[in-house]
Amino acid sequence: MAFMANWLLCPRCRKKTKVKILPETVLLHFPLYCPRCKKESIISVAKLKMILEKTES
Repeated sequence: MAFMANWLLCPRCRKKTKVKILPETVLLHFPLYCPRCKKESIISVAKLKMILEKTES
């Protein structure tokens, strides 16, 4: 069985984060931290589509 995992990208700098998701992954109000730009964003993910809810200023 092969898994098609995708890396979540930072909504600010568009670089890879350290979080992988599968097509059936659902995240609600998830605090995503980017090690590159050192910012945290609140996101929701369903069916590999990311919705940005809030970003740190």
